[in-house]
Amino acid sequence: MQEYFLIGNYKKNLQKFFSDGYKNYYPVKKKEQHFTFDEKFTAIEQHYNGVDQLYAIFEFIIDLYSEIESQNKFVSSYVTSKKFKQIEKSGWIPENDDDTEIWKETIKHISLADQYEALLKRLNYSLDKTNHKLNELDNGSKSIVEKNRIEI
Repeated sequence: MQEYFLIGNYKKNLQKFFSDGYKNYYPVKKKEQHFTFDEKFTAIEQHYNGVDQLYAIFEFIIDLYSEIESQNKFVSSYVTSKKFKQIEKSGWIPENDDDTEIWKETIKHISLADQYEALLKRLNYSLDKTNHKLNELDNGSKSIVEKNRIEI
């Protein structure tokens, strides 16, 4: 199916994806005074130390991805190479122009989806090893909390 769309090599790296996403989709109120992705990272590095710094970066990346996904019509359709192979095996083909447009974007970003999946696996592994977990809050955002922590 990939050959059907005649798409060249569109590999993208995660840093560029997040940098562009920060610029184009991250809400101004969340950016505070940081105009670029790099400035936001620098602020996190200066404000936090050690494991807290790592957790702040994790939370920021997850929040940023969530913002990009909610505002970009294609990102929620991205699939990993494993999922792509399953779709190809099933024989599915796009049924209309909208499906075709989305599928073209999906194929372009398989590598990116693989990278993000690997990042999330590493994040969850790191959290598990430090007895922490990613917790979804009532407002939909996510926060890192200690496992088995008693809330008062």
